Amino acid sequence: YAGELNDRFDVEKKIKISDSPGADIDHRVVAADGGLWVVWQSDREGQFDIVARQITDEGDLTDTEVVSQSPGGDWRPDAITLSDGTLVVAWDLFNGNDYDVAFRAKRNGEWTAVHSITASPAFEGRVRLAAKSDDEVWATWEEGAEYWGHKYVSAYYPNKIFVSLTDERGPLHRFRKIRLAKIDIENGSVSHPTEPLPMPSIVEALSRNKDVENPLPIGAFYERGEIAFDGADRLWLVYRHWYAHLLGVAPNHHYEEGMGVFARCLDGGGWSQLYRLAPDQGDGVQRLSLAPTKDGVEALWTVGRTDRRPLKRPRGLVYASVTLDGDTDKRPIPVLEPETPGVSKAKIDNPKPSSAEFDGQDYHLVFGDLHRHTDLSLCMVPADGSLDDAYRYAIDVAQLDFLGVTDHSRDIARGNHLSQLWWRERKEVTRHRLTDVFFPYFAYERSRQDTDHNVISLRDDMLRPYEPPLPTFWEICDKDTFTLPHQPFFNSGLWEYNDNDRRPLLEIYQGCRDSTAEVPANEGLGLDYRFGFVASSDHLSTNASFASVWTDKVDRESIFRSLQARRTYGSTDKIRLAVRAGDHWMGEEFAAKEMPPIHVTAKGTGEISLIQFVVDGKREKTLNPNCTDVDLKESIDLSPGRHYVHVRLEQKDGNLAWASPFFVEIGE
Repeated sequence: YAGELNDRFDVEKKIKISDSPGADIDHRVVAADGGLWVVWQSDREGQFDIVARQITDEGDLTDTEVVSQSPGGDWRPDAITLSDGTLVVAWDLFNGNDYDVAFRAKRNGEWTAVHSITASPAFEGRVRLAAKSDDEVWATWEEGAEYWGHKYVSAYYPNKIFVSLTDERGPLHRFRKIRLAKIDIENGSVSHPTEPLPMPSIVEALSRNKDVENPLPIGAFYERGEIAFDGADRLWLVYRHWYAHLLGVAPNHHYEEGMGVFARCLDGGGWSQLYRLAPDQGDGVQRLSLAPTKDGVEALWTVGRTDRRPLKRPRGLVYASVTLDGDTDKRPIPVLEPETPGVSKAKIDNPKPSSAEFDGQDYHLVFGDLHRHTDLSLCMVPADGSLDDAYRYAIDVAQLDFLGVTDHSRDIARGNHLSQLWWRERKEVTRHRLTDVFFPYFAYERSRQDTDHNVISLRDDMLRPYEPPLPTFWEICDKDTFTLPHQPFFNSGLWEYNDNDRRPLLEIYQGCRDSTAEVPANEGLGLDYRFGFVASSDHLSTNASFASVWTDKVDRESIFRSLQARRTYGSTDKIRLAVRAGDHWMGEEFAAKEMPPIHVTAKGTGEISLIQFVVDGKREKTLNPNCTDVDLKESIDLSPGRHYVHVRLEQKDGNLAWASPFFVEIGE
C-alpha cells in the first residue's frame, strides 16, 4: 500500500499497489520522475518473482511489470534510479542448484536483458545497490559455501562438534564473505575493486585447517552489507561481522555473543579505518538501513534478543551517524579488468506431488519437515541460519510442500504469545505461503526436560510457556493443534503420558544426530499407544529427513488432517512409499478376523535392497527386491489379539523409509 501523510502523520488516500492474490513481501521504494517506483517479491502462481510498479504524484498506478524471468524462485530485490530516470533492479535468483545475483535496468521505457552479477556454485545473495553522482552503479552481496541446502547429515557424532572443518557440505550458515563490484548496466560486465574489503577473520579461520586442500573459513561471518555514496562520492559499506572461532573446532552451543555492526569507506585511495557501531544485533533477520549525508552516512538498525538467558541488552531501534573529515581522493576506485559472469540459467525440476488412486479416491504424496530451528533458538547459533534461510531452503532447495519452524518456546520470550518475537515467527509463516505449492504451519518446540515436544498448529495463538506438564498443555489443544515428541528422547518419562489424538506422530529419524528411534518407538507401541512415523531435521541437517504424507487434497488443512490421520512415513530421501492392507492405509486402526495381505508400492531414489515387515517390534519377514520399483503383496499371519505392523524399507545406498504402523485387532 501507499498513502500520503497529513500534518498529524496519519495516512490518507491509501492506495493498494500489489495486485496478486498471494503474498507480496520485501518491497523497496525509490524516487522516480513524477512519483515512485515500488519493487517487491511477489507470489505469482506459486513462485516468488520480482515485480515493479510505478505510482505517480497524482496517485495513479502503472501496470505491474514482472522483472525477473527465471523459472526458479526470485528473492529480496533492491532498486535505485539514476539521474536520467533509469531504474536498476537487482535480486537473488535460484538456479536449481544455488543462489546467484542478477540485475536488470529499465531505460527510456525499455527493459534490458537480465544480466548475472554472479554465476558460481556458491551461495550468493542479499544484493544491495548504490550509484555515484555520475551514475556509476555498484553492488554488494554476500557469499557462502557451495552445496547450500543440499543433502547433509550433521557432524554431531562421535565428538559432538556439530559442524566439521573438513566437511565439504554443512549447515545453512557456516561462513559469509562480503563481495563488492562495479556493474555496467549496458553490457552487464562486472568489475571488482583491486582492494577487496579487509576480512581478517576469514584469514584466521582458514589458517586453522591447513591440512585440507580447499579449506573453508568456518565461523567467520561478514554479511548483510548495505552501501551508499556520500556527498563526496565516497562509497560507504556498513555490514555485520563476528567470528565464532570454536565453530567446527570444539563443542560449542547455547552461546551467542552478538553480531557486530561495522562501517568502512572506500575511495580512490583505498579503504578507510574500521568503525564499530554499537550495540550489536541479535539475529539474522534484524534490519539495517543507510542514508547518505554530505560527508558520511546515517545508519538505523534493530537490536535485541529475547531468549532463555536473563539478558540486559538494549532492544529496539538504534541510530548512528558516521562522518569522515579530510581530503577526499577524487580518483576513481581502482578496479580489476571487467568480466562477464556466465549467465545463470535456472534448471528447475519441481514436479507436482505424486498422485495415486486407491479405492476410487485420488491421493497425493507431499514432503515436509516439522522440526527445524533457526538462529532464534539459542542452541546452534549461528550455524542454523535465519528465518529467511529456513524458508529459502525449504521452498527452493529442498522443494518441500510444508514446513514447521520449531524454535524453542523458551527462546521466544519464554512462551509469551503476545511478544514481538512470536509475532515475527507468525509473520514469516503467512509471508511465505505460496499458492497451491507451499504450506507453512505455526509451530514451536515446547522444551521441557521431562517431555520435549514440537507443537504444530493451524492456529497462530497456541504459543505457551514451557513449564506446565504435557498433560496440562494437551488440555488446551483442540483439533487444530497436535504435538510430536522430540527425538532422541532425553528422558525416561516419555511414555508416562499419552494422548493418541494430541500426539499422533513420532520422529522416527532425525538428521541432526543421524539417529533412529526404532527402539523407543517400539516401547511406546508396545504400550498400545498409537502413533505414526515422520522424519525431521532438527538443527543443522538439510535435505536428509522428510515427513512424507499421502493427502486427499494438496492444501494446508488437508495436509494437516492427513498428518493427524497418520497417513505418513518417515524417510531419509524422497522415496515414494505407499502401504495398504485391504482397504486400510498405513496408520489406520481396524479389526479383522485375519490380517489382510499387505500391499507395498514403492519407487526408490536408488535400488531398494530390503523390504521388511515388522510385527510387534520384531522383523518377521524380509524381502530383497533389488530394484527401484516395487509392487508386491505379502501375507502376515497374526495370532488373535492386538498387534502393530509396519513396513521398513532400505536402499542399497543406505537411505531408509519407515511406514506408519497398522493397529490391528485380530478376532478369535
